[in-house]
Amino acid sequence: MNSFNPDNSNEGDWEDKGELAWSESDWNRYLANCSREVSNFLNLYEQSGREPGHLDEIARHMGWEVSDWSSKDGFSDDDLPDFSSEEIPEEDFEPSEPYTLHRHPVYIVTKALFVWMRSTFENYLESTIGKQATSKLTWKYATVLQEAEHQAIMGIQAIDMADYGLAICHFKRSLSAINLTMSTLSELLVEKSDSKYREEIYARLFDLREVYLRVIGECRYFENSDFGEPPL
Repeated sequence: MNSFNPDNSNEGDWEDKGELAWSESDWNRYLANCSREVSNFLNLYEQSGREPGHLDEIARHMGWEVSDWSSKDGFSDDDLPDFSSEEIPEEDFEPSEPYTLHRHPVYIVTKALFVWMRSTFENYLESTIGKQATSKLTWKYATVLQEAEHQAIMGIQAIDMADYGLAICHFKRSLSAINLTMSTLSELLVEKSDSKYREEIYARLFDLREVYLRVIGECRYFENSDFGEPPL
């Protein structure tokens, strides 16, 4: 996912392009394209069926290198689910456009899955059973969910600056917040009718946890190596 850059070569993307002189409208268009990338990922995620290897296959369809996830968890190419019948999102960015945090694959995954969890929880609170939830628990859930997202985004920023030790700290804090989110859900969604929704949230939290554990593994590798190629 182009997650790591030990030589801090993202800065090289700006070379030979002259001085960037974008107007507010240029940046608004750029941000709109970034939002479409988040939507593209979420659409592919919903179509995937969450079979083994689904994250790696989605990465391929997003145009990210599967090797950048650091591990395929033992799945061969033949084992990965095939979305060949699905439309592959078109690249909205021009080659000359800058690479910012908004386009970082881990940021897109994070943003997309947390957007889903926030929006569906808002809908849940509007339901009959959701209106019965206590304000204390709903606030706790919203708070720990926000903390998990915040720590992950701070970790992505640290990676972009090649501060791998700092990135590890932030992602470990995000993992702790994810664990707390799960325990809060077990208190909040206790009705039998809540079980399917709770399982859907758990699935996304487990996927985020898998991504962040992979990222931590790569951070540890780059922090303690000569920045050669990560082991297969």
